[in-house]
Amino acid sequence: MTVSSLDQPVRAITQHDLVWGVQSESLRDIAIRMDTSGCSAVVVDCGTGHFAVVTERDIISAIAAGADPDNEVVATVMSTDVQHISPSTSVADAAELMQLAHIRHLVVSGDDDRLGILSIRDLLEPLLSYVENSDA
Repeated sequence: MTVSSLDQPVRAITQHDLVWGVQSESLRDIAIRMDTSGCSAVVVDCGTGHFAVVTERDIISAIAAGADPDNEVVATVMSTDVQHISPSTSVADAAELMQLAHIRHLVVSGDDDRLGILSIRDLLEPLLSYVENSDA
């Protein structure tokens, strides 16, 4: 019996080379780091094992609302109510959670204390593979 690409655990597609930020950094500095790194989200350590995420969308929304990217800091735009999943969560369940919560990123944390991030882009390959195999 073969496992569908939707049934595979997200551990196989989770990004572990995270880009980190601090709450006091300017939006411009974070945006430059995101651009240089080619990532769409930065993880912010808020202490005591709590993490926040700053996304492209957060930065764009802040600037569209009139924020000065040189003076506005990450702490004012970061998402602190971050959704966490385990590395054993299936691709299908991760996609469903993203859809229901209207989010594009999930923090993946598990038993090995290794933190990762899963973006909606990471889900594209297994979702497309499922569609292609379903048509066969």
